[in-house]
Amino acid sequence: MLLEEAEEEEEKEEVKKFHRALYICSNNSFVENFSHYPPTVRILFFILILFLPLFSIFNDDQNSQL
Repeated sequence: MLLEEAEEEEEKEEVKKFHRALYICSNNSFVENFSHYPPTVRILFFILILFLPLFSIFNDDQNSQL
């Protein structure tokens, strides 16, 4: 009986977390705030995000060669 109640409480909390994540994603405040920047800044920002994984700073192989 207690185990079933605990499982129900866990499910309720997971649903609450899911609804909170949906609310945060649907808010779009970041996109609205970001649209105030000039187009060149927006383009540079997205280029930075796209190529960020390619930078050697984040490559673990470089550290293993030491």
